[in-house]
Amino acid sequence: MRFSQPEFNYTFVWFPCFDFEKNILVDILQNICIIGMAVCYHREEVGKLLVAEKNGLIHLYNILSHQAILSLDSGCVPLMSADWSPSNCLLVAAVAGGELLVWDMSRPR
Repeated sequence: MRFSQPEFNYTFVWFPCFDFEKNILVDILQNICIIGMAVCYHREEVGKLLVAEKNGLIHLYNILSHQAILSLDSGCVPLMSADWSPSNCLLVAAVAGGELLVWDMSRPR
């Protein structure tokens, strides 16, 4: 699966020939009308997807259960990038409003 976010208001998604995965992801993303800045899978937890919006919101989804997990608000705009930490699967980092922000999913809010 490959994602790209050009300078337009659309996220283009190219899928391999796996209808099951495509249908799940399309179900989740079809109701999201965003300027997407990042879309990425979790490296260790199968089916966990991060979708980051330019408006500073980051959404986590489980595409296997078709459920939203949680949303994070950076409080800064524009959000330029977001991703899971490669060294700690419980951390999410983003760059927004010129700041580096890190969320620790192991700690309750």
